[in-house]
Amino acid sequence: MQRVATGRRTFLAALLGAALLAGAAGPARGGETVVLGCATAADLKGLFTKIGALAEKFVPGTGAQVQGASAMLTQGPEWAGIDWSKPATIVLFSGKGFGKAEPVPVILAGIGDAAQFRQAHPEGGPMSFEVRNDVVVLAQDKAALAAITPERLELYSKVPKIAGNADLYITAYLSLAMAEYQEELEAGLKEMEQGMAGMPAVGPMANLTSIVKCIGPLVRLAGTQVRRATMTVTFNADSLELWGRLYAVEDTPLGTFMSGQPTEMTDLAKYLPADLVMSMAGKLDVAKAKPVVDSILQAIAPAVGLTAADQTTMRDLVFSSTQTGEFAAGLAGGAANPGMQTVQVVRIGDAAKFRAATKATTEWLMKTGIAGFMEAAGVKMTINHNPAAREYQGIAIDRLTVTVAQAPDAPPNPLMGQQPPQVTEFAALDTLGAGVTNNPTGELLNGILDRIKGAGTPGFDTTATCKAIAAGAPKGASLAMHVSFNSLLAKVVEEMAKQQPAIAMMAGAIIKADPAEEPITTYVSFGANMVESRTRIPHQPILALVTRVRAMIEQQQGPRMKGGPKPKDQDDF
Repeated sequence: MQRVATGRRTFLAALLGAALLAGAAGPARGGETVVLGCATAADLKGLFTKIGALAEKFVPGTGAQVQGASAMLTQGPEWAGIDWSKPATIVLFSGKGFGKAEPVPVILAGIGDAAQFRQAHPEGGPMSFEVRNDVVVLAQDKAALAAITPERLELYSKVPKIAGNADLYITAYLSLAMAEYQEELEAGLKEMEQGMAGMPAVGPMANLTSIVKCIGPLVRLAGTQVRRATMTVTFNADSLELWGRLYAVEDTPLGTFMSGQPTEMTDLAKYLPADLVMSMAGKLDVAKAKPVVDSILQAIAPAVGLTAADQTTMRDLVFSSTQTGEFAAGLAGGAANPGMQTVQVVRIGDAAKFRAATKATTEWLMKTGIAGFMEAAGVKMTINHNPAAREYQGIAIDRLTVTVAQAPDAPPNPLMGQQPPQVTEFAALDTLGAGVTNNPTGELLNGILDRIKGAGTPGFDTTATCKAIAAGAPKGASLAMHVSFNSLLAKVVEEMAKQQPAIAMMAGAIIKADPAEEPITTYVSFGANMVESRTRIPHQPILALVTRVRAMIEQQQGPRMKGGPKPKDQDDF
């Protein structure tokens, strides 16, 4: 019985993984066979060459190892006659059309020498195949070959135009996958819920039961609103680019939200401080999210016992602050900003309602048991809201203080240490709201308010990083995010070292902030029933860290003993 349950969990995980990592652009159904997805390599031979070059750049000596491994994978006798420089695709079918429980994969690959391939695959072998023009279709199940109709062959044997020059193209029909395997999915969800039913009534796990109860309804809701997910991966000489799209079902709350979003960026980043190691700014229409929030609340209500009044309260808490959805936020960096100090500016409709909403949300969190949830996990948390705690140039500044300590009845936790209070200050000025965390002097919030008034020090928009973000933004993007890789790591290590000083000693030589480094960027755009993201990860900042790690290791190894054995180059790292 245990093996059956374990097998079901494994199958469920494999199913969800396959649905997320495969799919196809174009018609997904053909007769009774259903395509769950596909993954296409435009030039597998060239892809391995690019991966080898990337590995060599970061760890000298490993490029040849990658090439050797790729040769073993693609140049074996079973692949004789295949031309791996041509597009190669794995199409994943639902097994239901073939009388099987598990999905059925089919491979399409470009053929270079059909006679050579046939000689390597005599009749009765483990793989069934058909050569169609310049493409070979392979599958373990011979019946699956017929599922590759002429239309599907034309579709899947080529790289779709939407992929551009990408090296990999992956897409998944999520709603189809969930519909095909609904019984298995429901069985897995039921098993998970039954497992949580046996959790103790008190202790850290007690409050997780309600969360787990929400998973099933949310998964089912996603199956009715999310249609397809698509992703491409491109290996450039100086960067890695990831592009993705999520398609919603038309006329659903999610689709309506996506279709109604702006196609332009905000300029609120100009009010943020210049020294940011991470930032996000965007212009959204949050009012369009109301149907999405309603559908989520209605879906989870039966599972967790939400009444109509509860749903109204939660909806009001989300939207009562009058935030429009236009915002800019970041994490301050540098020696002048010790600790994890976040800053944000939001567009609002009513200053008084914005301030009142924060107080209402705080009170609601305490009433709904978040303090009890934390205490069950061994942490005692208190939240204190202090309106008009101070004033700056006639502007009232509210203060929210969160105190975290070890719960009185919890076993000692030496890793927790003494946690300072987390203080958030926020204020509203005309149609803008601003907030800053963990800045005892108040200088960051004061600076934001100064810039809103047209004075103060230069903002983030004057920096080279912000200008680079703006220059790289695709047309129609409404949200942008950046991460300064090494500077963010330095900030995290700085904070961790407060609790564990040894961390600073170990990491000080290799984790160094670099204000001039090229940022990692992500841009988000919306369209009709669709949201798109583009992420670029430059090699330079990561390579800088790897180089410092190598230098430290070589320094620790010291000079080699004269006459001693000299290791191979790839063993130096």
